[in-house]
Amino acid sequence: MKNQIIKTLVIGALILGLLVPIMIVKSIVNERKQRQSEVYAEMSRGWGSQLILGGIYLESGTDREAPKSQQIECSMKTEIRRKGIFKVPSFTAEFTLSAEFDNSDKISTSMLGMMVSHNGQIELESVQVNGELVDTGKNFIASADPYLYNDLAELSPAAAVKTCTVKFRIRGIEKIAFTNTALSSRIALSADWADPNFFGYLPSERNVTSSGFTAEWNVIADSSYVQNYEYYKYIEDSFGVLLYVPQNVYQQTDRVIKYALLFIFLTFAIFFTFENVFKLRIHPFQYLLVGGALTIFYLLLLSLSEHIAFGISYLAASVCVVVLVGLYCRSILRENKRALIIAAFLAVLYSFLYILIQMQEYSLLLGSAGVFFLLSGTMFLTRKIDWYSWNDK
Repeated sequence: MKNQIIKTLVIGALILGLLVPIMIVKSIVNERKQRQSEVYAEMSRGWGSQLILGGIYLESGTDREAPKSQQIECSMKTEIRRKGIFKVPSFTAEFTLSAEFDNSDKISTSMLGMMVSHNGQIELESVQVNGELVDTGKNFIASADPYLYNDLAELSPAAAVKTCTVKFRIRGIEKIAFTNTALSSRIALSADWADPNFFGYLPSERNVTSSGFTAEWNVIADSSYVQNYEYYKYIEDSFGVLLYVPQNVYQQTDRVIKYALLFIFLTFAIFFTFENVFKLRIHPFQYLLVGGALTIFYLLLLSLSEHIAFGISYLAASVCVVVLVGLYCRSILRENKRALIIAAFLAVLYSFLYILIQMQEYSLLLGSAGVFFLLSGTMFLTRKIDWYSWNDK
């Protein structure tokens, strides 16, 4: 009985000790996430950054006037750009901004500008004021994040501005956001991206299909909010869409690692049960080797998924580990049948885990149910074992 207690404590210590290599693998995943963020930053400097768009404004001296209403139409063409092993969701967006102003009683307006926070070039196509083309003298605006106020064209001081339309093109990555700088705004956005992640104010209308999406926002603000606009409001009140990448290998690997300790515990529990039922002697070092094999699975999964599809990587890594542990168990469990039971058990566990990480919305429910049934099965299969009958050897 004394040896049995000592063996239980040693196995428990091994399980806790295996947290160290698990944490090392997790740190590698975090390092890869950090590197991915750095790649995003590098891409934003060369291609274009995330975008936050306010709208058109009129400027006279130190005064800025926001439009009473504006319409923003945006059409996005998306693509996945690669830098090494990393994938960056990128876009080229074409905008048409139309604004109406209520400044008929004003004599002059010296400058037409646009509020935008973006690190990259804004390619101007045309600028119209009161239905007439305006020569801006430039084909692009070199915007720099977080600079907001970008001059478009110097206007004649003799005429009041009633309407204004600006057409331009922007390249960027990952996110397009808007913020309301008019008394009322209508924003229509369309893209060929099948997995949009809307944030902030949700669109009043949206349609998402396998080939892309469309969305529309209708926002109204009071005059005090518009006239006293500050930069922090510009960021905090932004809304729009994130080009979500559903098969992010680092997020999925991180989710898989969360179940590592449970896998090791269940596998060791089966080995310990076999020891007691079949009067075997399994050395703690053999437990450690099996635990090491289970830990290597996560490193294999991470390294493979950076180069091939996550599903294929998961299958390859799990097959390698199941075969390795199964062959090793032929020696330590002394029967092929027992080794097959271990291999089958691991195969079921890995299959269940893969289904679990694919069902994002129901993962907690499915995981809780799975753990409950595993515990119930273990209690049922071991209900007749007399744990005190194990003789010390």
